[in-house]
Amino acid sequence: MHIESSGGHLPIGLVTLLQNNNGSKDTIKTTRKWILERAHSIVHIGILVRKYVEELAFVEGTSAYIAVLHTAYVLNDVLYNSKGARSRGPYTKISTTDSPVDVASLLVPYLGAVLRAGFATATEDAQRDKVLRLSLIHISEPTRLLS
Repeated sequence: MHIESSGGHLPIGLVTLLQNNNGSKDTIKTTRKWILERAHSIVHIGILVRKYVEELAFVEGTSAYIAVLHTAYVLNDVLYNSKGARSRGPYTKISTTDSPVDVASLLVPYLGAVLRAGFATATEDAQRDKVLRLSLIHISEPTRLLS
């Protein structure tokens, strides 16, 4: 899969992190930290995540479903740990303030694309049920990780 960052604003490192995400606590944490260190660009990050999962929706096989599921776990972890994310982190070049960024409200609109891709890549009922449970959890308890 090939995804270009919009106007070179974000390093393509996010896509690499998502592609290398094996669902372990370490890879999820690494990706979450990368995202929160760049909270000032959360809308651009959401766009890249959406493009990534939308491309996966056209890939056949269990590996696409697993990649989408692992991406959902990353977003869940970001939402859970986003309180107090700042607009000026170690990679910020455009913000002059250290005011909080409401990561959750800016990232939630992209959850729909992840859930749609989850359904599109699911090849069996158990996978579709897991995506359905994940979507219901985000409706009722948006920051609880599905186990």
